[in-house]
Amino acid sequence: MATDADGPIAESLKQALTKQPVAFIYEPCANSRSGTNMTPERRDLIAEVLRDTRVLIIEDDGLGDLALGPYAGLGALLPSQTVLVRSYSKSHGPDLRLAVVGGPAEPMERARLYRQFGAGGTSRTLQNALAWMLTSDAVRAQVQRARTEYAKRRTQMAELLADRGVVVESHDDGLGLWVPVLNEQQALLVLASHGVAAGGASGGAIRSGHRQSIRLAIGKQLERPDEVADLYAMASRAL
Repeated sequence: MATDADGPIAESLKQALTKQPVAFIYEPCANSRSGTNMTPERRDLIAEVLRDTRVLIIEDDGLGDLALGPYAGLGALLPSQTVLVRSYSKSHGPDLRLAVVGGPAEPMERARLYRQFGAGGTSRTLQNALAWMLTSDAVRAQVQRARTEYAKRRTQMAELLADRGVVVESHDDGLGLWVPVLNEQQALLVLASHGVAAGGASGGAIRSGHRQSIRLAIGKQLERPDEVADLYAMASRAL
């Protein structure tokens, strides 16, 4: 599907529905590819396209309580079609590896039965740990501080890159920035030659013609942000 700064484009979704898909994966906050947040206006347009269809909406809230933007979810508008998957691994700790899932009875029952087979059980100890953290005032305050800190890091790195002539279009939310480059493969090689590992946009693209870019992660505090910005600026111009 085609997207822009506000999320999936409604007309593109209409065209995709002609191929009779069974599911639509939707990220309301901190899109994992662009970092943008869905606007309520765009959410409403998407909801109108999907209304009265048999398409299952999988609403993926990967950032959870760390997201800054308003939550423009489809579940509130199309509850009979939407399964919400809200992860707490980023906001409350990667060791949890937990998400809460809710939705209509039929797909939820299918998911429950599927989980009964194999070794995919979820630790009750970890479930209880998350339940305690979600009701703890101290933990809520800590998540709030983390949300503020990540926002500062995103803004800092975007400003440092802009000072070097590299404009990052979207840095609303998320734990990384997507930096535009002239040649993705060469940019990654430049970074690797200086000991910096990064991912490229092509790894998540299924069509040619996407804008070439590389990811700058801000999940950890960067010890030398100016040097990192210098390296990414140099990599962005590599041919």
